[in-house]
Amino acid sequence: MYDPYSLSLLTDVCNLQVMAQSLYSIHWNLVSPHFLSIHKFTDKQHSLVLELVDELAERVRALGVKIPTTLEDIFKLKSISEVCLFGSDQTDYQCLCALLQSTQMAHGHVTESIELANQCNDLGTQDILIGIEKTLAKQIWMIKSQSIQLESPVQQPRSEIRHES
Repeated sequence: MYDPYSLSLLTDVCNLQVMAQSLYSIHWNLVSPHFLSIHKFTDKQHSLVLELVDELAERVRALGVKIPTTLEDIFKLKSISEVCLFGSDQTDYQCLCALLQSTQMAHGHVTESIELANQCNDLGTQDILIGIEKTLAKQIWMIKSQSIQLESPVQQPRSEIRHES
């Protein structure tokens, strides 16, 4: 149905949509002593992610590809997990860990799409994706920094820990 490049871009759009919804799930449903700081943080991040969704979706439409808008279609194309607090007793730490994992996965997929855009010589899309990659990298840092307030800070994945020789 889709060529590999279009499918990759649509996956990025869907991943960002899932991230936006996950941020609002935390924003609306988290009960924690750190509620206010996380509430403000997720609100700001949600707005930022929605801007990314819009910019990338408009570029993909300019390339002639329709954007999935139903939840069913978005969930078919996404490659990250949703963070959902409805009916859940997850702690603030668990929420941030899940958000961190999803953001890292989305970041990794965007990095793959940047390479595909380069191979397709699509510099306009590549430029947008590089901006998204930079924003997601900053979000990863911010989620880790936000978690410092908590009892169990989010640890760096083993692959990111560098040992000096």
